Amino acid sequence: MGGALPGWGVVPYRASKAAVIHFTKCAAIDFGSYSVRVNCINPGQIMTEMSPFPEPGMSADTVERIKQALVPPMTVNQPLKVLGLPEDIAQAALYLASDRSRFVTGTELNVDGGHSAGDNTNHLQAIMLARLEGK
Repeated sequence: MGGALPGWGVVPYRASKAAVIHFTKCAAIDFGSYSVRVNCINPGQIMTEMSPFPEPGMSADTVERIKQALVPPMTVNQPLKVLGLPEDIAQAALYLASDRSRFVTGTELNVDGGHSAGDNTNHLQAIMLARLEGK
């Protein structure tokens, strides 16, 4: 989601991801007359070897402790409170490569647990709780 949503830090990373999104849309326009479809996938928090997760050989207790500590902050901004798997991205790529997406071009497919849907903070709940605490 680094290219679809602005955020703090890693500016070159986010800028390059945003460029891919823009390239996708421009290429879809340029090559559509040749029946070439151009789309991109924006992955969210996906559990991979690059994730800050345990290394092979760690005890099950250590692995569980690390997951308990890392998953909540990594999923705080998405409605689905789980990390994605590489298979989730593969299924999105399979869809885009198939005839099922024959009328899809110039699209950025967000596979991100809903992160790109917007602010999932329940501000009304926070206001009501603050009011109750003040009584």
